[in-house]
Amino acid sequence: MALIQDLFFQSRPCTALILKKQFDLHFLPYIAFASKEQKEEVVQQIHASPIPLAAKRFGEKYHDAIATGFVPPVQIQWVNKTLGYGLFSRAFLPENAFIGSYTGYITTTSPYLHINNYAYSYPTKDLLGRQHIIDAEQNSNHCHFINHSAHPNLKALYAYQGSLYHLILIANRPIEPKEQLYFNYGPNYWRIRSPPINHNKA
Repeated sequence: MALIQDLFFQSRPCTALILKKQFDLHFLPYIAFASKEQKEEVVQQIHASPIPLAAKRFGEKYHDAIATGFVPPVQIQWVNKTLGYGLFSRAFLPENAFIGSYTGYITTTSPYLHINNYAYSYPTKDLLGRQHIIDAEQNSNHCHFINHSAHPNLKALYAYQGSLYHLILIANRPIEPKEQLYFNYGPNYWRIRSPPINHNKA
C-alpha cells in the first residue's frame, strides 16, 4: 500500500513539500470538516434518513480501502496545455478495483462568487438549506487529478462508512498500464462551464 507522500511521480524522488510547491495542493486522504460541530451536523442529517442499501454495500466492500486512504498504482502525468495534468495507471487494474476516495473539505459554495472546478455534490445540506459539496480545489488526494470523459473507465459511487458518505471511484472495466483514468463529471458540472474538450476520450 503506497503512502500519500510517496504516491506522485514514483519514477523519481518527490516529497510532499515539492508537490505543494508544484500543485499548491494540501494532501488529504479523507474528507474533512471545518469544525467538529459541522461534522456532527452532517452525521445527524445522514442518519435522519434511511441509508441506501447500495451505499451500505459499497461501504462494506471497500471498507478497508476507504478507512486507510488506500492508493492504487497510479501516477500524475502531464497531458497537454488544455487539460493540464491527469492521473494514469502504473499497473493493470481489474474491473471494480478501488481507485480512491474523492477527498476535500465539506462546505458550500456559490457559482456566482467563484467557479470551483474541483467540487462534487455531497448528499447533505447545511442549516440554511444550501447543498454541501466536497471541495477538492486546495485540499485533496490523487483523485484531484482525474479528468472528465463521456466514455470513462471509472464510475463514481457513494459508499457509507464510518457514519459518513464517501464518494469513491471504481474501475468500470479492466484498465491497462499507462491508461489515463477518467470519470464523467455529469451534466450539472457543465451548466456553468464551457463544454467539455473534444479529445479522443471526451
